[in-house]
Amino acid sequence: MHPLEVNREGDLLTAFDARGGLRWAWLAFGCGWLILGLKVLAYRWTGSVVVLSDALEGLVNVAAGGFALFAVYLAEQPADANHPYGHGKVEFLSAAIEGGLVLLAALAIAYEAGIDIVRGPEIGALRGGSLLLMASALANGALGWTLLRAGRRTDSLALEADGRHLLTDVVTSVLAVLALGLVSLTGMTILDPLLALGASVVVARTGIALLRGAIGGMMDEADPTDLANLESALERIDEPLVRGHRNLRSRHQGKVHQVDVELLVDSDLTVGRAAAVARRVAEALHRVLGSASVSCRIEPFETLGSSGDASEGGD
Repeated sequence: MHPLEVNREGDLLTAFDARGGLRWAWLAFGCGWLILGLKVLAYRWTGSVVVLSDALEGLVNVAAGGFALFAVYLAEQPADANHPYGHGKVEFLSAAIEGGLVLLAALAIAYEAGIDIVRGPEIGALRGGSLLLMASALANGALGWTLLRAGRRTDSLALEADGRHLLTDVVTSVLAVLALGLVSLTGMTILDPLLALGASVVVARTGIALLRGAIGGMMDEADPTDLANLESALERIDEPLVRGHRNLRSRHQGKVHQVDVELLVDSDLTVGRAAAVARRVAEALHRVLGSASVSCRIEPFETLGSSGDASEGGD
């Protein structure tokens, strides 16, 4: 029987959540193809550039889903001799690739909208296309929300990035339906490429946000929430032998967190007792973050004055 697992918020994970990230990735990949089919059919019916922009987003969804599937599979592989810290950082690479693809889609949408503005848009069957886009928006919304929750519960950046992207896709679908509705009511076909330009801005912002998060993760950017939770846990730990701590650091290795901290104890403490203290503190910090590798270094409290400040701990 596998032990129960928790995520960084302390939520108990089901067996599906804790070890089912690959299943969620397969679900996203399979549904992406079905939703893309609906959007391509809507574009063939309408010829609308804003619908084309939504179809390009769908194509990016499928490609990103494939990268996420590979990333989640690799991230779940255990550490080995060549990767002693595991494979979790591949999820940051997947999110970066997805962000880049989203930016490319935004540029393609803006280009097609510009072409249509110059040559004049031609719109076809509006009602049928609108119904297909509404169906795809509902499907993307449900799938995106599910992936976002799954990514947060399992600390999977690849799934979370895919979920955020799908929710942005809902916005472009809604804009496409709005454009078709306005064209139908007013007869002003120029509204179609203008709203497509607006959709390209929304898509570009999502791509930049995905790239920003991925690059931060690859560069071991500090997570203020993790550090605050760890500091709070250290303050609550009832370890009279710990006089304080310093140099608390945390970084993400995919869903696994690498935590380092120096514990200050009296210099006359035996090696065995100091090791037992470090082990208890590491276990307490592990429970805070869920999937975590915690390294506690023991330092004599008497060196505090010559090597820097420390937070008080214990009683």
